[in-house]
Amino acid sequence: MNFQSTLNQKDANACIVVAMSHGMDREFELTSGVRVNFWERVIYKFSIENCPDMSGKPKLFFVNTCQDFAKFPTTHREREHLLGQDFSDILVVHSALPGFPSHRHKISGSLFIRALVEVFMKHACETELQKMLRLVSCSHSRWNIF
Repeated sequence: MNFQSTLNQKDANACIVVAMSHGMDREFELTSGVRVNFWERVIYKFSIENCPDMSGKPKLFFVNTCQDFAKFPTTHREREHLLGQDFSDILVVHSALPGFPSHRHKISGSLFIRALVEVFMKHACETELQKMLRLVSCSHSRWNIF
């Protein structure tokens, strides 16, 4: 969880984080079994105010967790943390919509991560990010999850 503080921010051109875990209700589970709010513990630390050396540099977060009953932010504390923060150079991509599970195949693993890797390997040199993410979404939704 100290990645932001160890990142050599002045030399970095971008930051890409892939988080894979069990998740539910705005939280994901660490290997220790502790559940944490991904926005509070990770994304918030990369806002322009909290990470000024990375200001204007793209920060991409690919989050592969279930999103059961996610309604962020819902508590006063969560909203208070985000008020006044600038997240304009941050993109967060979730493997599932709020209220839905993130599927994985018994043999090939996460369908979202598999689609992400395949699309980026094939199109990263000539295709803009937004179009690649649409391709990931289309590819991800076509796979048989059973």
